[in-house]
Amino acid sequence: MAYARSRAQGTELGSAKRDKVAILRHTDIRRMLMSMKSRIEAMRALACSGALAMDQAEAHPDSQQRARQQAFVDLMTPVVKAWSTENAIDIASLGVQIHGGMGFIEQTGAAQHLREARITTSYEGTTGIQANDLVSRKVARDKGQAIGALLQPIRQAAHRLPRDNKVLEPIGSALVQGADALRGAAIGQKRTPSRFGSTLQF
Repeated sequence: MAYARSRAQGTELGSAKRDKVAILRHTDIRRMLMSMKSRIEAMRALACSGALAMDQAEAHPDSQQRARQQAFVDLMTPVVKAWSTENAIDIASLGVQIHGGMGFIEQTGAAQHLREARITTSYEGTTGIQANDLVSRKVARDKGQAIGALLQPIRQAAHRLPRDNKVLEPIGSALVQGADALRGAAIGQKRTPSRFGSTLQF
């Protein structure tokens, strides 16, 4: 962001003036910065929800609540690891792109961020291992109960969004579609017994 504010290059699209402007004024730069910002905030929120669940799984006075929170932790740990580390690579790559040719110059630090992000998918056990853990152990093991519990608040949040709001209604619709896609991915289109001997129920 600081570099995009200070680096002057090109003219602003649609402007009659031909003066060079900060690259922050260019639409594609703003798109990349907002993509980086929104995904970083989503990753932080997901990691914080997992950390809160870990605390509750250990210290909540209600044993049933402890069990529910532990199930959430078990389900989401491979998601937090794999999704966050894969996103980190893409986000750091966008940072290099915003710096342009300067992105490969060590003085900016952008290339170092990309190198450090790239190793995280290996440190966390590789994305494929996390995916295998999620599908074979976390989803199939409890016959989809943890995912079912995850989908409930998502659907509730979607339905609480006002239908007559032009900004929030599409978000609610996208949430419902996402929940349906997750459910479909977990159980498939047909309710057929899995190799674990039972059909996932929600």
